[in-house]
Amino acid sequence: MEMKNKDVSEELSGLLDKATDLDWTYALWEEERSGRTYAELYKLSDAGEDFGMVIDFEKDNQAETFLQDLKNYAEDFDVDEHVEMCLPSRGKGGCPSSSRELLDDAESIKKMCEELAEELDKILYPELSDEQTARCDEIYNAVYGMCKVLTEDENLEWDMHYIGEIAELAANLLLLRGCKIHFPSVVTYENGKQHVEEYYEPEEEKC
Repeated sequence: MEMKNKDVSEELSGLLDKATDLDWTYALWEEERSGRTYAELYKLSDAGEDFGMVIDFEKDNQAETFLQDLKNYAEDFDVDEHVEMCLPSRGKGGCPSSSRELLDDAESIKKMCEELAEELDKILYPELSDEQTARCDEIYNAVYGMCKVLTEDENLEWDMHYIGEIAELAANLLLLRGCKIHFPSVVTYENGKQHVEEYYEPEEEKC
């Protein structure tokens, strides 16, 4: 039977919304007898094949297990095996007509599965972009420079233990003065959910 929305976690719904943005369609199912839960995902390939795949997930840990099974599927997708499976259907139902086109399309299908996994990974396990990382480096370098001036020690050891603490203290003090602090970070909530914040917020508000 098809899973009801109330049985789908917020995190998995977010991943599937992103998949929809990438032109995938899906249906979620739960087998009554076995309790197996899985998603059927579909997307037209570059050559017009109506490609579909089945991705399993655990009901009590939906998003992480879904993403892991998707990664495994993409990694294990066998281009040659897919071509052999499609050979009897060449030229029918959107299936490419030539062997060369079949091979090219199978390779593109593997790539689009890998790209889906990569994009969903960014949602579930967000990381700072290169620009955001550069912004943080700029802040930490400025703090380190200030510490060298304060200690009059050009060879002061670089240690994120004190550099990070001073950077956060400065951010909090400036925030109390009404300043907007451009200090990107990956925030982890008590429920384990993560997202990237572009501007600094005090730790007590990240709950």
